[in-house]
Amino acid sequence: MKIGNTTLIPQNVAPTNAKKVAIFDSNGNIVCKMHLGHLAMSNLGTKKYSVGLLSDTHTNTYSHAQDSYDDLERAIGWLSSNAEMTCISGDLANLRYDYDDGLQKHKELVDANKGDMQVYEIAGNHEHWDSNAKVFPLSDAEIKTYTGFPLYYTVSNQPTDEANRNYYSPTVGEDVYIMCGYADSLQFNATTIQWLYEVLEANRNKRCFLFVHAPIDDAQHCGDALNVITWDGIGAYKSVFVALLRHYKNVTWFHGHTHAMLEMQNYLQGLNPPLPANYDFTDGVHSIHIPATSISRDISSGSRVDNVETSQGYLMDVYENHIVLKGRDFVKGEFIPIAHYCVDTTLQTVEANTFTDSTGTITT
Repeated sequence: MKIGNTTLIPQNVAPTNAKKVAIFDSNGNIVCKMHLGHLAMSNLGTKKYSVGLLSDTHTNTYSHAQDSYDDLERAIGWLSSNAEMTCISGDLANLRYDYDDGLQKHKELVDANKGDMQVYEIAGNHEHWDSNAKVFPLSDAEIKTYTGFPLYYTVSNQPTDEANRNYYSPTVGEDVYIMCGYADSLQFNATTIQWLYEVLEANRNKRCFLFVHAPIDDAQHCGDALNVITWDGIGAYKSVFVALLRHYKNVTWFHGHTHAMLEMQNYLQGLNPPLPANYDFTDGVHSIHIPATSISRDISSGSRVDNVETSQGYLMDVYENHIVLKGRDFVKGEFIPIAHYCVDTTLQTVEANTFTDSTGTITT
């Protein structure tokens, strides 16, 4: 369905408290108003909790360092009053070895503004590269210095067990948060993809929210609304990763990396075939792209444009069988109407020990 130049998808819903849809002409005058119809939010029951979704904070972004500080402080500060927890999906700082002005500054800003809110973070490609794009190994101990967590881990209501990479949170109820950061020069290595399988198998009939840094480089899954990805960091494990997501139907997959603005959904009608922007459900896999907290990206005259003045993210309200994603512009201090989605996460039964890996990568 389209309204004007905006492409809507079935998961689009009207913003909270919206009463009608208004259609404007090119001069900004209201042409007509209509009832919300199928855009109206259904009765989802009682909200369980709210989660902030951020990515690509890039603290100390070269000549825009102060902008990155302001963006992170503003986003974390607002979320601390509106969410019980926040997940940040990688690229926390711009230079891994510039600790004093990068990860250290990131830690200071998060700690100073989060209040009682829980913050869970993972490493992205920029935690592994220096300014010459040289890859460095990163250890659990190093990343824990700045985030409090290892390279990959889970958050659940089970007792804390750091040896098994499981951390406790009373907030999440029966849900499981899987935080899978870069553990090498790529998103996965043999150890982390095996770990991911074991976590998904153990929690196959629970609702799992999986956070990685990068989307997949193809036109089937959302994230690359800019149509600029030539490298997704998943590499040789892409087919195994996709197979895991297709099999374990209770997973919702979050990622960042491209910096595409939430409004890029408005640009889709200019592409043939259109690329999914913010959300898609290809092959039964919920895929959600998180925009950049620092330096959003847009398209102008067919070219990518960095927008230093824009900072975006989501507030996710979690219900029994649904999640509601509400796109937020942290600079303007308002929600973005086009970026509201209601996603059905009703649990499906996955039989034990039924995953098969044709590549032989996973030991079952």
